[in-house]
Amino acid sequence: MKIYKTALVCLITCAVAFFGCSCSLTDDSESSEPKRSSIIEKSVTTPSAQDVENDKDYADVKTDYAYETLTDDYVKELYMRIAKSVDTVYAPNITTTGSLSDYQITQAVEAYKNDHPETFWLKGSSLFVPYGDTTSVKLDYTVQNDKLIAAKKKFNIAVASVLKNLPSGNDFEREEYINNYIIDNCKYDDAAAENDDVQGNENDAYGALVDGKAVCEGYARAFQLLCNKANIDCVLLSGTADSDNHAWNGVKIGGDWYQIDITWNDTDGEN
Repeated sequence: MKIYKTALVCLITCAVAFFGCSCSLTDDSESSEPKRSSIIEKSVTTPSAQDVENDKDYADVKTDYAYETLTDDYVKELYMRIAKSVDTVYAPNITTTGSLSDYQITQAVEAYKNDHPETFWLKGSSLFVPYGDTTSVKLDYTVQNDKLIAAKKKFNIAVASVLKNLPSGNDFEREEYINNYIIDNCKYDDAAAENDDVQGNENDAYGALVDGKAVCEGYARAFQLLCNKANIDCVLLSGTADSDNHAWNGVKIGGDWYQIDITWNDTDGEN
């Protein structure tokens, strides 16, 4: 069921959390610490639409907020190994240090996904085998090989299409444009919301931006991705709404953090 609300009041205990809503950080150095996002370092001056299209560094900005919540060094190492492997067209096997538990692996994968909504194909991990002081982790992709190459192409075209018309105004004007684009071009996937198993791309940015249908997580990941690419700090938030798992966003506008729920903003003209 689609949820309509006039206000959202909640308590956030963590900026980035892990959830199951029916609803690459690349570093050429050998350091185990990720580079700080260029979002934080860039000036508040907004490039023109043509600059957005041509400036690869601007279009590829990423955040590491979820990484910074990690306190387990083994989990951090796996996160970095995922970063170096996730752009392959087939789901890789990763060998990492430590005898990791399923919970630790889930922490690393979910943190990476929450920092990188552009990796729509990363579903999670399907198999892990501890062996002495190492653990072999098999990543789980929703699509692989030629199908992934084709999906990435469609996705990149869709993202570029949105950014091409990005206004050159202030944070709010750019954020408002992204909000309106998503609610005008994506419909809430009621069928997927009623099914506990992921059936397609409803939980990721691809569903919202290419398929045109998603649940709350897909809305939130698409909004996060587009805001980050528009030089606006944005993170994924999660919790519950009316006892159901739910996802929304925290977005930094004019130096202050606000909560925004794109799913609840998509009212299809209803009050």
